[in-house]
Amino acid sequence: FEVFVVENPAEARTKILELIPEGSEVMTMTSKTLDVLELPKYFNVSGKFDSIRKKFATMDWVKDAAAMRKLGAAPAFAVGSVQALTEDGRLRCRKSGLGRRGAEDSEKRRGRSKARLRGKPSA
Repeated sequence: FEVFVVENPAEARTKILELIPEGSEVMTMTSKTLDVLELPKYFNVSGKFDSIRKKFATMDWVKDAAAMRKLGAAPAFAVGSVQALTEDGRLRCRKSGLGRRGAEDSEKRRGRSKARLRGKPSA
């Protein structure tokens, strides 16, 4: 992975937008940090990206539940925030709501390894 150090929110927003090509499928996670950076409007409203949240808004939460789960579980890009980055390169995240589980948490519950989640063969 690569680390980018920025001086302010405007630089952070610019860097994130540079890293994700226009037209890409993007899922924005619920995040105060993303809100401060005004990223949801770029990814979900501008029309320059294929927004998973925008797709969710047109779907029925009961009838389309399985399709919504699949869409949200494996987007090309997921944009959110983390609480810490350790020296050995691990990201530390804490979910703010009960019952909210990302793709990695779901895979862990099914007994699949992190290596598989990253696209490498399981040991």
